[in-house]
Amino acid sequence: MGKETNTSLFSAQGSAQRSTSKGGFGGFFAIVQDTYHTNPELPIGLISFRPINSNPKGTSGNAFPFYQIIKSVPLKGEIVLIVPGPDAVMLGKNKSKDYYMPALNMWNHPQHGATAIDGAPALDQHFKETPDLNPMFPFPGDVVLEGRKGQSIRFSENLPGTPWSSTSKNNPTIAIVSGQYSPVEEPSFILEDINKDASSIYLLGNQSIPLEVNKSWKRGHLKSSYPDSLLPIDGYSYTGDQIVINSGRLYLNAKTEHILLSANKIVGLLGDRVHLDAEQAIHFDAPILRLTGESLDPKLNQRAIKGDDLVEELTRLYKRIDELTGTLSIALTALNLPADKALELKSFTSAEKRGNLEQKLLSNRVFLS
Repeated sequence: MGKETNTSLFSAQGSAQRSTSKGGFGGFFAIVQDTYHTNPELPIGLISFRPINSNPKGTSGNAFPFYQIIKSVPLKGEIVLIVPGPDAVMLGKNKSKDYYMPALNMWNHPQHGATAIDGAPALDQHFKETPDLNPMFPFPGDVVLEGRKGQSIRFSENLPGTPWSSTSKNNPTIAIVSGQYSPVEEPSFILEDINKDASSIYLLGNQSIPLEVNKSWKRGHLKSSYPDSLLPIDGYSYTGDQIVINSGRLYLNAKTEHILLSANKIVGLLGDRVHLDAEQAIHFDAPILRLTGESLDPKLNQRAIKGDDLVEELTRLYKRIDELTGTLSIALTALNLPADKALELKSFTSAEKRGNLEQKLLSNRVFLS
């Protein structure tokens, strides 16, 4: 680079010696000495730094984040590129201030890029290394964003070796993982594992992913609410446009309005138990309501009873029987025949018994129409 080293990216000179108003570009590498986390006197976002070729005991400069919409806070000991830029307060007055780029990828590993130029790296006191985390393997054309603690977002497609697959080519994939599973502790590039990573979201375009499910819709000798012809395809064998979410627990909460589930075909729920609780009411509405899988068999199809109509019919029947048994008892007595059976039947169909039918037969919580 010869005589132009004063504008080289590797220059160790401070940006105060340059003028950005002339359109020149100067930058230098520096070691992060403090952030606003380790030094409360620094405003949020700022770091203090020391150029890598300067005296370790020398004074530091301060720098602002380079990007407006991306926050990547470096750690103490990491190396960043310091770039001079205009000062908004003094804009147009030939004044500049320093900005820092994200930390350099010193070890080809996302956890940290701290160096030992001045001895052992002194990381942020709040940051603890996690030895069993590893970087994600990049496929050709991938865009991969990685956090320091096993979080990643991958923009990819179905390529040989990916955990997702398809019979066609160039189908898009977005894989979001928080809490990666690392099979080895030594540094090694790894892939996502939907069954072992802590939490995952996959947005797949006409692809499949080998999801291991805890429950199967087809449960051997046990009946299912689905007839065999409508059984859903399990997660590990379905290929198509799909979103797959997998974690230890899923909690969906709508804090002001509804949670709405809508499907072109079927909405299925499967678990050891399925609970539907409501503080006011649970409503079901469909041309046909079936409560058991067996009811899908036409031979076993039984219809529900309208309870109020049933009580009304039984009340009328009991009243007529009561009247009939009274007449029968009188007739048997006139013929000097035993009337005990008739009297027993009359007591069974008495007004008191008829009045208890509603209490005994009708639910106060379940209603049919």
